[in-house]
Amino acid sequence: MSTNIAIQLYRAYETLVLRHRKIIWWLCWRHSHGDIERCRDLVQDVSATLWKRLDRLRTNATPLEEEAWVVMTTRSVLYNLERDEAARQVPTEQLSLAVELAEEQHHCREQLVELMSYLTPQERALLQRELDGYRQHEIAAELGVSVSTVSRRRDKILAKLREISKTIY
Repeated sequence: MSTNIAIQLYRAYETLVLRHRKIIWWLCWRHSHGDIERCRDLVQDVSATLWKRLDRLRTNATPLEEEAWVVMTTRSVLYNLERDEAARQVPTEQLSLAVELAEEQHHCREQLVELMSYLTPQERALLQRELDGYRQHEIAAELGVSVSTVSRRRDKILAKLREISKTIY
């Protein structure tokens, strides 16, 4: 990158931040709950992200579109930082509960795998799609049937699994 282009890019960034500094500060201030040092840190994080993502802003964006982009980028940074902090701050009691739940989920998954072995390949395929997070209308489109047919088939499969589970467990 030539020096001229880098200087122009930095000037565009500087102009953008100066033009929208009040809204950036206001969003960071609200997010920091009045902690000035935390607010400054957040503004710095947002500023760095704006610099990194400056190429994503359309060159012919109107002032309103530019402001919307700055607000969305700022909120995205703040949301991601909040989510990262929440993930790091897990109390010990919750960790032991999480371990218990993970063990229970593993046990349930093993039971489900065993139960699914009693299904026909078509039943297994439909149930697996449901477990993979596909919505019923997506499964219906893939199988070439109606949504109500998928729903009825799923209900029959679940009833079958309940009956099998009564005899096994």
